[in-house]
Amino acid sequence: MRRPFKDAMVALSLANLCFIPSWRYILEPSSSDYYYSWKAFPRWSELAAISVNVLILAACFWTCVYVVRRFGRPTLFTTARIFVVLVFLVVLNDVRIQLVFLQRPTLVATLGTGGFIGLISLLTVVAVVLAIRVGLTQTARAVQATLLVLFPVFVVTFLHAFWLTTKFDAVVVSAKPPAIQQAKHANARILWVIFDELDYRLGFDFRPANLELPELDRLKKESIFARNASPNSSYAEPSNR
Repeated sequence: MRRPFKDAMVALSLANLCFIPSWRYILEPSSSDYYYSWKAFPRWSELAAISVNVLILAACFWTCVYVVRRFGRPTLFTTARIFVVLVFLVVLNDVRIQLVFLQRPTLVATLGTGGFIGLISLLTVVAVVLAIRVGLTQTARAVQATLLVLFPVFVVTFLHAFWLTTKFDAVVVSAKPPAIQQAKHANARILWVIFDELDYRLGFDFRPANLELPELDRLKKESIFARNASPNSSYAEPSNR
């Protein structure tokens, strides 16, 4: 495989992975609460915007690689290797964030604060030892090989985006009617209200003297109010299930 073509594949793969969080919300909008109040899911313009951003970032990566190889100075090679490894670590962290069971609140709830700190410390020590023993050059080559293996992800992502440009407009209206329309045709008997991000202490026990919340006080008096209740998780998503 010729080097420019190989560098282009690595650049496209890395640039595409940098947009993993954005691709997730755009390609799977039905699974995201971000679009609950939207009148329409993302359309071809949003898909085109992310695609263009990926291509621009890949062009920037490829240009940097070309300049480094063109001048061939050891300092430039070292800087480029450090940059690639650091960007790849950021990408790995972005992938981790997409998995609820690997997010910090979930890990803290599962392992405890001490266990979470111990896990992070262990992973840091392992990473440092491997980096010292393997070396920067070999680490960068391993990252490059991994990006080449993951290049099909770029192809599949763009094909998926292209396919959805013809699907979003057709399924938006029929996919899920607004909650207000659903309520008009339902015989609701229970109203479940979740005050996400409401500070209990500021709202009730330690409320400032100059802060009046009459409707909240009325709701407290006219409904069941539990002082010893606790959530089943420290994170909103698993708590609301």
